Amino acid sequence: MSGVLQPIFLSYARDDAAAARRIAEALRSAGLVVWFDENELTGGDAWDQKIRTQIAECALFVPLISAKTQARLEGYFRLEWRLAEQRSHLMAKGKRFLVPVCIDDTREKGAQVPDAFMDVQWTRLPLRQAQGESGGVATTQFVELVKRLMIGEVARVSRPVSVDDTGQETRATKTGVPAAAWIGAVVVVAIGVAAAFFAMRKPESTTPLASSNAGAGTRPPTTEVVAAPKPAEKSVAVLAFENVGGDKENEIFSDGVPDEILTQLGKVAGLRLTGRNSSFALRGRPEAEVAQKLNVSHVVSGSVQRVGSQVKITARLVNAADGTQLWQDRFTEEMKDIFAVQEKIAGLIAQNLSLKLSGASRVAKSVDPEAQRLVLEGRYHWNLRNDEGFTRAEAAFTKAITMAPDLAVAHSGLAGVWAIRGNYHQMDGMTDGREEIGRARSAAERAVQFDPNLAEAHAVLAFCLLVDGKLEESERSFQRALALNPSSTVTLSWHALVLRLMGRVDLAIAEYQRVAIMDPLWFINLLLLGSNLSDVGQWDEALSVLDRAMALRNDPFMPAVGLRARALFVLGRKSDAVEMARLVRRRFDVFPRWQADAQAVFVLRQAGLEKEAAEHAAEVFARAPADSYMRGFVHGALGQFERALPYLERTSSTTGRSFVYLDQMWDPWRDDARFLQVIAKIGVTEEYNIARETVARMQRGQPGKK
Repeated sequence: MSGVLQPIFLSYARDDAAAARRIAEALRSAGLVVWFDENELTGGDAWDQKIRTQIAECALFVPLISAKTQARLEGYFRLEWRLAEQRSHLMAKGKRFLVPVCIDDTREKGAQVPDAFMDVQWTRLPLRQAQGESGGVATTQFVELVKRLMIGEVARVSRPVSVDDTGQETRATKTGVPAAAWIGAVVVVAIGVAAAFFAMRKPESTTPLASSNAGAGTRPPTTEVVAAPKPAEKSVAVLAFENVGGDKENEIFSDGVPDEILTQLGKVAGLRLTGRNSSFALRGRPEAEVAQKLNVSHVVSGSVQRVGSQVKITARLVNAADGTQLWQDRFTEEMKDIFAVQEKIAGLIAQNLSLKLSGASRVAKSVDPEAQRLVLEGRYHWNLRNDEGFTRAEAAFTKAITMAPDLAVAHSGLAGVWAIRGNYHQMDGMTDGREEIGRARSAAERAVQFDPNLAEAHAVLAFCLLVDGKLEESERSFQRALALNPSSTVTLSWHALVLRLMGRVDLAIAEYQRVAIMDPLWFINLLLLGSNLSDVGQWDEALSVLDRAMALRNDPFMPAVGLRARALFVLGRKSDAVEMARLVRRRFDVFPRWQADAQAVFVLRQAGLEKEAAEHAAEVFARAPADSYMRGFVHGALGQFERALPYLERTSSTTGRSFVYLDQMWDPWRDDARFLQVIAKIGVTEEYNIARETVARMQRGQPGKK
């Protein structure tokens, strides 16, 4: 959508159509693009799908609130509101998307609106009874305000704009109604993904206005340029440090230092941190720009230089609002003491923010410099999440353990490699992954033994337990990990998987959305969020998230490609869906694959390309082990339920089982007794029932048409 002017979406109850029409006309007369379904939908259009697409792509969502919407507890406009609210949850806290407009005297207190509508200031465009209109007059002031939002101009209306019975604009509202401080923000582009608008949020505190009887002589309120919305006072992004000397081999180490500082800052109570994936993605950008994009008040930056056995680190803390350097220091330490200096830097940063490190410190030990370098190298390759990366990470961590057998972070890192790779292999259906998961659990337990306060070790142990299906034990380990580092986006994203496996996909989605706010440029979390949204039938939202995820990678990550093929097909974009499905087949050399082949075969068959679907399936069968549960999914994609059953019974992977009770591909057979027998045989009857109840409850939130 880059370069295309996106519209304003007007959402209204049918009884408020006249007011919506007047507002649309006023905005269009100012040169703004408005999507107003009375004009836009013509015979033959897929009405429901077109509306969903417009909500997913619009720049601003303007819901009209009135006594009519209050009285109607069901209506299609409420689905529109829900979709917009869900999209807003994926946005940064400061982004302006929702623009609630009240067209009568309906009060905010007790209003039947989504919670997100209460987090932003309402505009009031009341009745003009003298002219017999039903309500909602778009004043010049209102039009100018929306126009500023659309063109990215930063503006504030000093007080709410109302219209009295004579049609004149006034500043006053009824006594006791809080003053409104509207704050817009400039348009930003986040790593080439999408143009966005920051939010105008309610002020932290407001002062009631006196009532006014102002009439025709009242001058309209003025606007003034102000700063963008303030981020949380105690919020920090730790940037990738400069690699002094430019030695390419040292770059992994120079990234590892701020990564560890970020981990240590996770212990600071009251501090909001941006995840490393997002802050490192902005490498080389000016500090002020990074702070604005990530909506933080402070930035930590610095440099790293290795000289023989010593490391020289410069670190600084900058107030992003005015560029003031609050603190800076230089450290020259032996490599063996690197952990201590990184913790010291984190403590000094917290001290300068009037905060302090909480929890116990890591086990204080000197570290072999080469072992430390290997740990950082292993983490770097592990984060690539592909076969080559896992292989190189395993080699680095193993060598580090050889040099320093009691180095907890090396054991934890190796456990992470085995756990994620084993889980990927399970979901691919190529092996049962149990050997790797067992090794991962043992390594994680050793890491905890060597350092009981290492949060990442508890997180990996929790992940191994969830893959083993021991969900209660996993939950306890996750809570321990989060107590040690509540800001770890990796731990939070893994924890969402426990919620999903328990059948609470609604809570899993909320957790993934939370992580997406903390670490908005983390590919794998966005992929998992998109996957879970598709499980509950929210395909338009899923596609939007998947598009964001795929824009962050240079290589075709097959699970994302397969999911995107399904989403495109469900949303009516058949040719695009087929193109994605064919990409899955062309790239049989790329792993992991997860459900990508089954997704692609399903799309090809549904698109009427039965021969092509069968050929793709035959290639999967030729490669998959004879007892692979993935054979069952591919048979299901071909519509061959009876052939699928024996393989589904062999689904040994805990995460794979969740696809059985959540993937909509199985919906035609859910009432078949044989399908329920499979659920019982793989031991997930309770989770299945919870999952189906959760999905049904979420889908019941989709009322009828307007």
